[in-house]
Amino acid sequence: MKLGIVGSSFSTGRHYDKNKTECNPSFEDLIKQQLKIDTVYNASQSGMGMEKYLNSIVYLKKHYDIDHLLVEIINDRTPLYTHISEEYPDVHDEEAIYSVDNAENYTTFFNNNKAIARWLLPRRPNLRKFFRRQSNVLFELTTEITCDVNRQNFYRHITLSQVIDLCKLLDIKITAWMCHHSIRTNSTYLEDAMQKWSEDFTTPNVKIVTKYDNYTVHSAKRYLDKCKIDWACKDDVHLNGPAETKIVNILCNHIEEMYK
Repeated sequence: MKLGIVGSSFSTGRHYDKNKTECNPSFEDLIKQQLKIDTVYNASQSGMGMEKYLNSIVYLKKHYDIDHLLVEIINDRTPLYTHISEEYPDVHDEEAIYSVDNAENYTTFFNNNKAIARWLLPRRPNLRKFFRRQSNVLFELTTEITCDVNRQNFYRHITLSQVIDLCKLLDIKITAWMCHHSIRTNSTYLEDAMQKWSEDFTTPNVKIVTKYDNYTVHSAKRYLDKCKIDWACKDDVHLNGPAETKIVNILCNHIEEMYK
């Protein structure tokens, strides 16, 4: 098996537990250990969402010939992007975009357009003063757009459908899961949607994970809450080491079941 991973920071690992100075293992290292394979390639990126998945899948197939993909279902975070690189063209520069004519350059170009967030504001001197005045306004505006429930639900569904279609064309098996949803997201909708996706999308080559041990839930965090497991790491957002290891083990079991 050659396993690729697409996701957000919830699929990267290497977070810090409370009262610890060393970061936890990477997400892919936990998977390698559980599945006992070395061919795991992680294209997840902190601060980004499902909007990058199609590009990442093509990259993973082209360079590593993956045959299985672990997909984190998360929001589309396109409105949170701003160009902060001095080395690569702006995402709104039409001439520069049309001059990017190969996947290697495009991947680098894409990666250098980062997310606007309180923890990732531009460091360029010529923008520092502007963002000091405007960052709160920009952050609140883009957050409102990104966190709109209807927008989230629509683009999440569209992207997942496209990911599944692309992987079918590329002969890639899929295991899809959800770790986290915003408190502003309609969780009742997500519970229904995840169940519906698990029925509509699932074939012998596609599995939408809604089963964690004996619990039927739509997200890993919901499962951990039901089990009364303390899952928060130092930032109170991501999973701590023991919780992440537990979730990875469950996901790997689902992956292995697809080959039985």
